[in-house]
Amino acid sequence: MAATDGDLLERATRLVVNALLATTARPESIIQGSRLCEGKGNHRELWSPNYIGKMYQSRSEPASGTHASPRSHWRRGHFRNQPYGTGLASHKIIWIEPVFILYTAS
Repeated sequence: MAATDGDLLERATRLVVNALLATTARPESIIQGSRLCEGKGNHRELWSPNYIGKMYQSRSEPASGTHASPRSHWRRGHFRNQPYGTGLASHKIIWIEPVFILYTAS
């Protein structure tokens, strides 16, 4: 099934917005590039790349509770518009980390 230009634009926009939200929520996940050289010699690159989430380590937790799944699975990460403050009148966007739920038979 071929994607239309509108579908492709929507996916690209979603990717860019999620990357911007991720860098805002977790600025420590950004590894800044650095200048490699002054342009002398056989170096083609002047700068090393920036990385988002290069050193990310996923976490896992055992399944528990009455609604525990009968199999191990990933719970995907997502952004949440979290209410806070007096009367929960203010909102902030927070990142909920992805986690691997490990099922262990009892």
